[in-house]
Amino acid sequence: MQDIDDVTTSTHSTSVLTAPSMVGQKKTRVIADWAENRGYSVSLMERYFADDFTRQPMEPAIALCGLDNALGRRALDKVGFDLVVEAGLGRGHQDFQKIRLHVLPGLRKAESIWPAADHPNAPAIPNAYQKLVKTGSLDQCGATLLAGKAVGAPFVGMVASCLAVSEILRILHGGRPCQLADLDLLSLDHRHVVQMAGNNGLAQINPGFTEALVS
Repeated sequence: MQDIDDVTTSTHSTSVLTAPSMVGQKKTRVIADWAENRGYSVSLMERYFADDFTRQPMEPAIALCGLDNALGRRALDKVGFDLVVEAGLGRGHQDFQKIRLHVLPGLRKAESIWPAADHPNAPAIPNAYQKLVKTGSLDQCGATLLAGKAVGAPFVGMVASCLAVSEILRILHGGRPCQLADLDLLSLDHRHVVQMAGNNGLAQINPGFTEALVS
């Protein structure tokens, strides 16, 4: 689990796993506690993701990515993961409900999907957001402004997370992964999905599995 952010006063409005009592704690540690209490083993990395990161042979081979920085996304297929499932969300009031998912490696390299010339060194934040983000009144992830009010939209991230995990399950069961999935939660009938022509070597990946205990 890799992140650098702290839980802020607004995080609980955009996240289903945090509470106001967690403000000031690292997001990684809060979520690690949640996962470990349910029997998962967690390793933490509290640094920016960049192309100077190198996955070691004994580290997880599959990455689930939700970066809000396109420059970080450009490094996703360069650091040694066998499989990356990347999910991006809309950011403004007109597209906050949109989701775009990529599976890497694919027919296009990450640096081709997110060209450097199209993205500044830091994600652009509208002026109206700047003060709210700096004071912690607005979480940069998972929020939008509607009628001048900050509105949390955690359901979009929830759907994106389910879709990301489903791609791993698809490969585990011998299915052909999606190279791209593009959808608007307000118009699911008009979703756009592109499957890989071949498995691109992904059929050789076995992410492992364990027995599911149903109570």
